[in-house]
Amino acid sequence: MTDEQIKRINVLYHKSKNEGLTDEEKAEQQTLRRQFIDDFKRNLRGNLDNISIQEEADLSPLVRSITRTFNFPFSFNFSFKSVTAFFVLP
Repeated sequence: MTDEQIKRINVLYHKSKNEGLTDEEKAEQQTLRRQFIDDFKRNLRGNLDNISIQEEADLSPLVRSITRTFNFPFSFNFSFKSVTAFFVLP
């Protein structure tokens, strides 16, 4: 989805709140919203597919320390737009 399409979604939203939309604008709004949701789901699914579960031996020293401190059996790491995060699962 392009920036122009996202801006158009916002314009249509504000217009719907202020003065209302024509039938054509309502149809356009629904089409753009559906495309946005489909793109979001596809990107999320792609990111979730890249999650890897790691055993304690494969963890970084910091994550291993946190895992042991709170007595969690394992954690998993993933990257999202060049930001690496880790979650510790109970």
